[in-house]
Amino acid sequence: MKLPKQISAVTTFSKILALVLFITLPIVGFYLGMMYEKVQLDIGNSSETPSLDLGIPMMENTSLVCDVDRNNICDQKDIDFIKNRIESSRQDSNYHPEADMDVNGCITATDLTYTTNLIEKVNFLSWKTYRNDEYGFEFEYPESFKQITPDLNLPASNITNIIEFGTDDGITLVVFLEASTFTVEGLKKYSPTGNEKSPETKVFNTSTFYYYGPGGGGVCYPDQYFTNIDGQILSFKFSGCKNDKTPSEETKVIENHILSTFRFVNAKLDAETPSCRDIPKTTDSIAGMTYLESYCLGNYCYPKTTKDACETVDVVTIKDRKLNDSWGQDGTADCIWIEDTTSINCQVRYK
Repeated sequence: MKLPKQISAVTTFSKILALVLFITLPIVGFYLGMMYEKVQLDIGNSSETPSLDLGIPMMENTSLVCDVDRNNICDQKDIDFIKNRIESSRQDSNYHPEADMDVNGCITATDLTYTTNLIEKVNFLSWKTYRNDEYGFEFEYPESFKQITPDLNLPASNITNIIEFGTDDGITLVVFLEASTFTVEGLKKYSPTGNEKSPETKVFNTSTFYYYGPGGGGVCYPDQYFTNIDGQILSFKFSGCKNDKTPSEETKVIENHILSTFRFVNAKLDAETPSCRDIPKTTDSIAGMTYLESYCLGNYCYPKTTKDACETVDVVTIKDRKLNDSWGQDGTADCIWIEDTTSINCQVRYK
């Protein structure tokens, strides 16, 4: 068969087209081959426990990846929480995104395995208790944390190193007291490089802490937590990074559990502390009540419908563990957000 001359003729256009195809086809083929290999690798790993870099959602107000029920502690309740939701997907009422650890739209045994493995890395049963009667507080800590000689080379004369711990793998915890008036604004001097904002508010059980994490650059930053103790600054500083500029997820589990066990223990002062139950409730109009009465009746807490709005309420002043019957801001959130409540989520902190 003889083709027409105009079809078989070699033109400038056909030469350019042939050159373009000659160059691009191998590149396209190489790219498609790489994509196929990646897909096969993902399929092969789908039955394995997901790693921490898969975009696993972090819980609001906590860095605990395994705290799926948002109670600030990784424990058996988190495992049970997931077990009760196995095989539920996004369209199901039983589906909770907190339990979907690999974010694939369905809660499976993989999510359960991931959470179980992470929780088992830290054995809370063998923890010890550190108690300080001089300042009136206590907290639990793991056996791997050994008490070390405090560093006496302090940055300021108003800072007292209360206790220091260290582990064999380089984690340290320093608890110190700064004899300065506690204000959230005043904590900005502890902010890491590149972060001049106020610290993040974190609530552990009923204790409010203010948190600074990593800053800019590639250096290692400690996790710093601050709380108000009798109007002064109590700090927990966790140091020790592993191939990152912030402590590992396993260390953060320990941090959160330590702070979740923090509590005041001075029985004498606790007995002298009036609660909202001791505040007279009048039948006068809201405008005629003092700020403390109005707060204890919930008028500042109950209307808040979001967690952020709830935890920014600061209307009651606490001094020497006593609630002052006047307007005041002392840097401590006076309302607490209860996630499990079906009606009022934002409630009065002091009962």
